[in-house]
This record gives sequence, structure tokens and C-alpha cells, in this order.
Amino acid sequence: MSRLLTFLLKSTVIWIVLICLSDPFVKVEEFPNFQAIKGIENRKREFFNFLRPIIIEENERILEQRARLLSLLEKQKAGENDLANGHEWLDQVFYEYRLDSLRIEKNDMWKYLMRRIDIIPVELVLAQGATESAWGTSRFAIYGNSLFGQWTYSDEKSMIPQKRKKGANHRVASYKSVKLAVRSYMRNLNTHWAYGLLREKRQELRKENKSLDGYILADGLLLYSEKREKYVKNIKNIIRVNKPLMGNLPSY
Repeated sequence: MSRLLTFLLKSTVIWIVLICLSDPFVKVEEFPNFQAIKGIENRKREFFNFLRPIIIEENERILEQRARLLSLLEKQKAGENDLANGHEWLDQVFYEYRLDSLRIEKNDMWKYLMRRIDIIPVELVLAQGATESAWGTSRFAIYGNSLFGQWTYSDEKSMIPQKRKKGANHRVASYKSVKLAVRSYMRNLNTHWAYGLLREKRQELRKENKSLDGYILADGLLLYSEKREKYVKNIKNIIRVNKPLMGNLPSY
């Protein structure tokens, strides 16, 4: 494994662990038995039907944050100092989107926030979830609600890969629910510098008033896997081939 990828994985450990341990009132879900579903197409469709509403719900939460942020920005532009009322909320947002540790000038604050607080297209999440969890049949998915292959170096809420290389000490993060796994994954894409290209492409689409296209944004996943270009090509292929099975996807 390259030093760059090792650094990327280690730098995400703290907040992955926090999300794994958060939301103590979320009931541990019984993960569906996708292996028992006969027919590849049926299994794919059921996997998409299971995961799609969870993705949409998390995207709606992010859109609510984005709408509130836009409201505060418009009030500031109009000369209304409403930041005092939203100060506590902004502190929480800064923490969630990993901006509290950056030295950001006041004038740049909104730029950073608007770039990070945005949705991940449903088809992109579905494609990555299918790839990383073997269509919901992997051990990590079944026993840990882990659909996106996120690594951690903590013994808490994690599992050891069976084929881990000798001398390696990484583990795969586990979650109390698929909902928390999706939230952790989206936070990763929305905050880590390795996916800055994805966020830039997303912002360009917003400026051009175009719908956010998961096929286009997949180009920003070059550092998600050691396979690099091959991984991106595979994600795009899954989206292209399986789009008809993904059901009704919202346009953002």
C-alpha cells in the first residue's frame, strides 16, 4: 500500500469512530439476507430498494443544512446580523464538516461551507455501496452494517479483514445501523481533502445550474481505492449498466 493511501486512511480514523459510537438510540438493524435472493437482477434490485431510501433521507438532512446556511448568507448580504442566533448551529456544522480545525478567514467561511455541505448523488452511493459490500453479501455488511469499506485503526466497533496483509493493523469500521454507515461515508466525501476534486466538480455543476450527476462526480473518487482509474471506471460502469434497476432517483 502506498504511503499516501495509508495517510488518507489514518487521517479519517477519529471521526469514523465518533460516528460509529454516536446516536446511541439507533437500534441495531437486522441486515437483509441478500445471499438468499435468487437471480442476480433480483438481488441487485432488492439491494438498491433497501439502500435508496436511507441515502435519500441523509441527503435531505444535508439539504436542510444547506438551506439554512443559504438563509444565513442572504441575511448577512442584506446587512442583517443574524449570525448571533445561528452561532451554536454554525459551530456544530463546522465540527461536522471538519472546518473547526482549519484556519479560515471570515470572508472565506461561506465558500468552504457551501462547497462541503451538499448531497452525494444517489446513484453514486448505490454504486459504491454495491462495489464495496459485494451487493450486500460481504461479512462486513452482514455483521457490521459496513457498506463502503471504510478503514479504521481503532479496536472499537470494527472488524479485522480476513485477508489483511502481514504487518498491517487496519480494521474495517462497523456501525449500529446502515444509516450511520451512510452518514459516515458522506461525511468522508464531503470533508476529506482526497475528494476535493469531487467537491469542485459538484460546485461547478451547481454554478451552471445543472443536476448533480453521479457518473460525472465519480471522477473525484480516484483516491478512494488503490486501483485508482480502474476503480473509477468500475463505479461508472455499475451506474451505467444498473441505472434501470435503481428505481426512481431524485434529481438534485
